[in-house]
Amino acid sequence: MKSNAFILLLLGASVLFFAHPEISPLASLLTSSCAFAFIWLGGDQAKTNRGKACIFFSCYAFVFSGHFFWLARPEYHGFPILILYGILVALYAFFFTWISLQVLHRKESVHRLLLLGGWLYLFEWAMGHFLCGFTLDELGVHLLWHPISAQGASFFGSRVLSLLVFYTNVMVFFSTKNPSARKGAMLLLLSPYLVGVPHYFMKERAAINVQRLSVGLIQTGLLPEEKRPIPKDYSKCMPLYLQWKQLLMYAHELREKTVRLDLVVFPEAAVPFAATAPVLPLQEAQELLQSTIGYTESPSQQKWVRSTYLGKYVSHGFFFEAISSYLQAPVYAGLLHEEGYDAYTSIFAFYPDGKMYERYDKRILVPVAEGVPFSILRTLSAQYGISDFFTPGKEYQALTGPVKIMPNICYEEMRGDVLRHASRDVQLFLNVTNDVWYPHSTLPERHYAQAKLRAIENGVACVRSCNTGITAAVMPTGREIGRLVDKGNQSEWAKGAICLDVPAISFSTPFSLWGETPIASLMLLLIVLDVLHLFGAYHRIKKRIDRNGKKTVQVH
Repeated sequence: MKSNAFILLLLGASVLFFAHPEISPLASLLTSSCAFAFIWLGGDQAKTNRGKACIFFSCYAFVFSGHFFWLARPEYHGFPILILYGILVALYAFFFTWISLQVLHRKESVHRLLLLGGWLYLFEWAMGHFLCGFTLDELGVHLLWHPISAQGASFFGSRVLSLLVFYTNVMVFFSTKNPSARKGAMLLLLSPYLVGVPHYFMKERAAINVQRLSVGLIQTGLLPEEKRPIPKDYSKCMPLYLQWKQLLMYAHELREKTVRLDLVVFPEAAVPFAATAPVLPLQEAQELLQSTIGYTESPSQQKWVRSTYLGKYVSHGFFFEAISSYLQAPVYAGLLHEEGYDAYTSIFAFYPDGKMYERYDKRILVPVAEGVPFSILRTLSAQYGISDFFTPGKEYQALTGPVKIMPNICYEEMRGDVLRHASRDVQLFLNVTNDVWYPHSTLPERHYAQAKLRAIENGVACVRSCNTGITAAVMPTGREIGRLVDKGNQSEWAKGAICLDVPAISFSTPFSLWGETPIASLMLLLIVLDVLHLFGAYHRIKKRIDRNGKKTVQVH
């Protein structure tokens, strides 16, 4: 192989390895335009198809081993998670090797190159619907290197951006073989910005003079073993009394920061144990409220008091209702809910008057970690401390608030189709998340990028509160309003509270109206045309072989 081929392969693979808008915007910009084209140009110089396949597989295995390295965290999932990591890297490497070989095989025919977009769309759709969390690595996310270039997601979803990234790389590669294609390549390179600039600035301008919500966001920053007793190490568990003392101090911090709060959000798994379970003695809870926020409970809080054989105990609702009354704002908190033998991961909404509370139950569960279809897998997970399996919620419903609020929990944020069905007339997405199960990894950044895509797709602002991760607010354009950071300007392990002004506005987008149906139908047509083309090619080859065979027989 020539030295220039090696340089192209090294450059393309290195750019792809580091590409993610929250990690390296420059690498994402290059990926959205030419990084795949570099790999195809380098691989095309190999002499045999087997050599090309080996080169491509090596490059993509290297790339995706980096992209999915967040998954290779055995601390809480055990070493079997490394098997899943290896399978996933191999699967992605095989698919992109196949599609790269197809690009080289079809490099003389631009219309046959375009048919490959259907297969990419099908692959990303399948990964998003049938394998947990792997919507995180869609190609389209690289256009989020700047919110302007990602505005195309409002047209039929984020996978439209993936097609745009793929087709741009295809046309850049094709233009090196056929100079007449350079105008098409340039048009594709500029298209995200030609579409994005007017959409971005129009929405930003429209959001200037609308109602602003003062939103308080809390991040606890605790490890699982700090939140609740875990058999491996009981010594690290923070007593529940101290956990609540910390949360009440965060509430006090919010009140010190602003005169008015419209809503306050606590993260998923804000505190351990079920929302209605008795957790602390009543007298101890009263003293804690008095010493931290100087608040005495109201009569309505008595519904959260339980009589036990040890005396009167309060549940978590007792404290959250007190915080809501203290801050005179609705409080939304991620908590465990139990009904008989069913357990739900939920968002509870508490209101200042104390007369009512609402609950939303998570519908899309993370396979193995939250819901397991087979009992043998439950036994395997239990060996690694994962034994709390949940029941999926039954429906999406908005929560009461200063505006219509649509809640979603953790992994649900990655499913654009799910949030789209729930986004009619909604003015705010509210997400609670817990990314602590993959500590010290790139997962928080990859997860956060999905929040930006959901905001753009549906034209709705998003606020998110994390146990660990990125606690932030996002405009309907995908622009970050602000985030919680620590003294080192880091977000994942930050602890505390932040107050942000969020516009209460929503935009009607083609995606919110029609979803992915138009583009999915077009991609299905491309797949059918490609299959028919391959089927026709097979018959032409067979006829040619038969014809040559007959000629051979006649000669003999």
